[in-house]
Parts: sequence; structure tokens; C-alpha cells
Amino acid sequence: MSKKKKKTTTNQKLKEDLKKVREDWENLAAHEELAHDPEFLGTLANDIMTLESDSSYNEEDGELIHHFISTPWGAPFASNLTLFDAALSLKHQEPENSDLSHLMEDFHRYGHQFEDQFLKIFEENLEE
Repeated sequence: MSKKKKKTTTNQKLKEDLKKVREDWENLAAHEELAHDPEFLGTLANDIMTLESDSSYNEEDGELIHHFISTPWGAPFASNLTLFDAALSLKHQEPENSDLSHLMEDFHRYGHQFEDQFLKIFEENLEE
């Protein structure tokens, strides 16, 4: 596979991953109860871990995506957890009371105030 074709494939995969995570965010924003739904949390965790993995193959956008999911969120989210760590720890916790569930509760509670900033990363990378 040529270097250019490989880069195109990598970019397309990353866009698909971003689209899935964005859809997860939008579903959560519309349905608060998903913050405690084991099936939704499992899907979200898998989508986050896939995004993290695929972002490592994309030099341009991957660094920004990696930073977003591997850095603790600031105020008003009172947590030292990262989105990636919460996704990784889900399999070792009760989904309804997991770190990921708590982060998603906060996202739902405060997300409407910060949705533009949260989703900006997805918009910028999906438009290209």
C-alpha cells in the first residue's frame, strides 16, 4: 500500500471513529438515562478506546484527539479521571456506578454549557 493511500485510509478510519463518538455524545445529551445504561457505556468505552488507538496512527489530528481523551476535564467537571481511563476501567467496575458513568452524568449535567467546546474537535476533524 502506498504511503498516500495508507494515510487516506488512516484519516478515513479516524473520521469514522470520531463520528461514532460524536453520535454517542449526542445520544447522551438527548437521553440522560444513558449515563447509567450498561450497554451504552460499553459501546461508548469501546468507541473511545478505538478512537484512542486509531488516533496514534494519525500524526496531524491524532495528537489533538489523544490530548482530548487523555487529559482530565476542567471545571465544572471535578475529576482527575480522563475519558480514556474511565473507558478502560469500565470492565473492572459496575457499569451503573463506574467512573465512565459518573463522567457521563457530569457531561449531561453541564454539557449543554460546554457542548460547543466538547464537540468542536469532532466538527473540525469531520469536515476535512
